[in-house]
Amino acid sequence: MWDGLKLYHALATQYKVVLDSGHDDYTDIEHWCQVNGLARHVLVMARDATEEALEGPVLASRHLDEWRGQGFDVSLYVTADPAVAATMLARGVTTLLLTHPAYARPEFRPDHDRGLRSWEQIEAEVTEAAAKRPPTVRVDAEMQEAP
Repeated sequence: MWDGLKLYHALATQYKVVLDSGHDDYTDIEHWCQVNGLARHVLVMARDATEEALEGPVLASRHLDEWRGQGFDVSLYVTADPAVAATMLARGVTTLLLTHPAYARPEFRPDHDRGLRSWEQIEAEVTEAAAKRPPTVRVDAEMQEAP
């Protein structure tokens, strides 16, 4: 999440940032923004009652039309959803697909295997990830002291 927050603040120095959300509770969205220090955007697009049945790419496309209708020059769209990214590209918008391995929904990851994995595969994956973890002096020392 930190990478996304850093990206938000970096973009806010050069762009008028508009937040696009699939959530319908504007108060919850603003609260989340406040808790995470996001205050540099000019607009938040929340799902309204007429958009209740719309999902992902269709909702984002509708919001794009609304922004453009309000006079926004949408020069960059950042999303974590590959289907939304494809839609924005098809609509002629420069698009950045932000996929963080720790936070991406599994079905959004290009390496996502749709089938069930065996317990042995899961253990091997966890062991491999642990082996790649950079050393952390305090945590490693605590692990050595554990009974």
